[in-house]
Amino acid sequence: MEKKKSSRPKGHYSIEEILKIPQVYLPSVSHSGEKIAFFWDKTGRIELYTIDLKSRRIKQVSKGNMPKSVRAKPVWSRDESWLMLAKDVKGNEQHDLYRFNIRTGGLKQLTDTPKAQEVPVDVSPEGGWFSFTSNRDGLVALFKIKVDTGEVVKLAEHKNPVTGGRWSPDGQFIAFSSDARASSFSKVILSSS
Repeated sequence: MEKKKSSRPKGHYSIEEILKIPQVYLPSVSHSGEKIAFFWDKTGRIELYTIDLKSRRIKQVSKGNMPKSVRAKPVWSRDESWLMLAKDVKGNEQHDLYRFNIRTGGLKQLTDTPKAQEVPVDVSPEGGWFSFTSNRDGLVALFKIKVDTGEVVKLAEHKNPVTGGRWSPDGQFIAFSSDARASSFSKVILSSS
């Protein structure tokens, strides 16, 4: 069977063809370094996938319940059985926090702030808390949420937005940045309690 030649010059693609190229979004390496979670629109809709770096096996773990637009990378739990996600509802681009079970594909909403953007940042070393940023009270501030109860605690707020929120290895401190002077970012470390 003879292969049909394309009528277009080699290396030239139409806008329609380019827009149909699947994209990978926001890869996140697990704490063990053995897995990566990422969003991929290879089916035409954004789904969540994992890849085992030893076997190179890629697995779709979501079932049509992912955000319509992705704004933040998924954050692994310490035991790597679930991920914290930011997900919008009906494409409103106001993201709440969700807990996604990798084995079952189950999705549990943890926050309900319809007029705010909430972005997961890091999990505490013992796995009980997640740090996240949110503009739920106006400017973007740093919070933590208790995974099993949904209890939310504000950790830091400044007159300008906060970014980051990484836990120290011992869980005693959280590092973040703020545009405190409205001209350059300052790094800040605060107690996690």
